Amino acid sequence: MNAAPGDWFEQRAPIEAAAQLPNSGGVFCLDDSAARPILLASAQNIRRAAIGRLAEPDEPSRRAQLREIATHIRWTATHSLFETDLRYWQAARGIYPQDYRKRISAGSAWFLEVRRNDAAPHLAPMRSASKQPDQCSLGPFPARRDAEAFARMLEDLFDLCRYHHILVQTPHGQPCAYFDMGRCDAPCAGRMPMEDYRRAMDRALAFACGDRTAPIDALTVRMTEAAAAQRFEQAASLRETLARARSAVSHPAARWVGDFSQFRWLLLQRGGSRTRVAERRRIRPFLVRGNEIAISPPLTTAEAAEQFPAWRRWLESDGAGKAENRVTPGADGPFGAGRGEFDRGDEIPALVCRYLFRAAPPPGRFLRLAELSDEPDWPRLAETLFAPAVKRAF
Repeated sequence: MNAAPGDWFEQRAPIEAAAQLPNSGGVFCLDDSAARPILLASAQNIRRAAIGRLAEPDEPSRRAQLREIATHIRWTATHSLFETDLRYWQAARGIYPQDYRKRISAGSAWFLEVRRNDAAPHLAPMRSASKQPDQCSLGPFPARRDAEAFARMLEDLFDLCRYHHILVQTPHGQPCAYFDMGRCDAPCAGRMPMEDYRRAMDRALAFACGDRTAPIDALTVRMTEAAAAQRFEQAASLRETLARARSAVSHPAARWVGDFSQFRWLLLQRGGSRTRVAERRRIRPFLVRGNEIAISPPLTTAEAAEQFPAWRRWLESDGAGKAENRVTPGADGPFGAGRGEFDRGDEIPALVCRYLFRAAPPPGRFLRLAELSDEPDWPRLAETLFAPAVKRAF
């Protein structure tokens, strides 16, 4: 039978029907006679997992005897690892709104909040991107240490203040050793106007977002001039800064760094079972725009080609602001009137980054908006999605 309207699952049935669950990935929930959730789980094979959780243990165990208290099972079938993770997050958030974060493994996404307009401008590592309209966030990074290392590199490369606790004392701060080394203009002591300091932060932001040639060339010239003037300590410091900058921007942790406002992706996953018959293949697109995600129903390659211009327009737009979870887009949505789903949450970038920062290539296709061609080769993309699965050691 179908699940109740507004539920987070597609189907609901007595637990005796567990053997009829799809032999595919998905998310399921066991409920008691009062319709209270007992167990929420995801699996690559929900039929096998559900039967296993309901089976009688061969030996005495502290594990709860779920068959004795479970009466119904709800489930949603999925066809990709990303969709499974997304559906589990949605279900956990809906069932356990108070502590769902403890129940999920969404991955990690860190950002550098560029607090340019503060009285003492600085870079602050954050677990989520800033929601302040006047502040920019750089990222994503896989861990806090990666965000902090990138911030230190920007401070060295653009001679930004390394000691925020001194900068907040401006204009009465005491210049540090970097001022004596010629590596800081001492905005803390009022020797550099704060607007000039903010412009230096703007240059650092432009560098982080991809404008990297000019700052590297300028620092190379400064290093050469310092060496020619026999300021060897300064030249050595500049050489170390150059090495750190080149290492930081080429590090895998900085691969996707940019302005979070441009965190826009088209994720293509399988929308059906594997098949060699091209006409039977279904693609499931997921459109990610910052903390928002639009979820398409499965489509044929011809349908994908027809709808792609609307997807691009949605990804390029700035969003409509407030919206409830799981809103069905109207006629102005990316999938047409009454089709697809919309969701929002701070964990969405982390869900995406869980795959972006994998050592192995992520399953499916993860395509940045900036890299999308005007007319993707949909049959070829579908071919890659439905290629035989390759077992990897993780």
